[in-house]
Amino acid sequence: MISILYITRMNFFSKRAHVYTTANTCAAISKVGGVSLTLVSTDDSLKGEKERSAFFAAQGINEPFPIVSLSSAANRYKDSENVWLIRLSVLLSNFSLVREVWARRRAFDVLYARDHQLLLPIAFAKFALRKRVLFESHFILAKRGSQFAVELVARMADGIVAITQNLQAYYSRFTPRTIVSYCAASEPQRFSSISESVSELRKALDLPQEAIIICYTGNMAYTGTGHSYGIEDIIRSLPLLPEKFVFVGVGRKENERLLPEQIAYDLGVENRALFRGWVTRDEVTRHIVAADILVVPASGAQPGNSPTKMFEYLAAGKLIVAANTEAIAEVLRDGENALMVDYKNPQAWADAFGKIVNDAGLSGKLAEHARADSQFYSWEKRGETIVGFISDTIHE
Repeated sequence: MISILYITRMNFFSKRAHVYTTANTCAAISKVGGVSLTLVSTDDSLKGEKERSAFFAAQGINEPFPIVSLSSAANRYKDSENVWLIRLSVLLSNFSLVREVWARRRAFDVLYARDHQLLLPIAFAKFALRKRVLFESHFILAKRGSQFAVELVARMADGIVAITQNLQAYYSRFTPRTIVSYCAASEPQRFSSISESVSELRKALDLPQEAIIICYTGNMAYTGTGHSYGIEDIIRSLPLLPEKFVFVGVGRKENERLLPEQIAYDLGVENRALFRGWVTRDEVTRHIVAADILVVPASGAQPGNSPTKMFEYLAAGKLIVAANTEAIAEVLRDGENALMVDYKNPQAWADAFGKIVNDAGLSGKLAEHARADSQFYSWEKRGETIVGFISDTIHE
């Protein structure tokens, strides 16, 4: 039996994508035979059974795994807007997790983390307790000091799980043992469970019945590394298209001011650019099924920007138009399961939208291949890949 301790500072009820991907990665690993996993967070919001049940339900997890929700002084400052209090919270989180790692020293074999700011517990597990350390890499940071911390963790790690091939190539210089495991979320069952017709869904969701709906689900402002998601040039493509084309963005944060929305007003297409707030995962699924075209913007166009949404879009078997970045092109293939475009060019987006709805043969091929390719990107496969990698690392 391999025992894994997954450490994190994540806020369990945050609406950010990393909560969903972390929880489902842990669930997938836990389902693999011969493995036990415990998730430990310095967030104390899962103290009660009611809160735990609500968390698992929100993440679509039917088979719960053990979670330790720590009471920590770090929680007092985690939501502060003061940069020094945020740094204090990070430091206190490190001490809390060092204490928990020590307390559980006989109960785990491998420490797993994706947060480079948890330097103290990672180093403590590695050098004081002689445990194996696995680091999951999601980015190359622009700030030199922050990236130095990432690379320091990478040097300590016994293995690195990279979410793109570019990240694997970059971090292999620090340890020869690296793999690529896409942060996948294809979940075809989410779409097969929808019984309503497109017309019924549009009526229920207050979407225009006769429109050609271009849909995007997720954050619409900035990525975790501070880059634009790239919705702007999709909005700029609307004046270049017939009026029946309508953009629907789902995932606006409360009181969030969006540049794409301002661009729509400036271009006079505000009636064709609908921005919806955060909704439940079931409602996201319904919006996807109700759409004609699903878009994957550049999401910052950095080496680790492999959008989770493109995996669920594949499972939906819908038409996909995507930014032609290196990370996205590892999964989506132009003319096979999606159309790829020069994402900084509004005319390129408009041309792709027009082409994909006017060529029935191409549309059928893209949708069929998208659905077929989704089988390669399941949480189950991710869990099996990571556990196999951990096993090899332990027994090398």
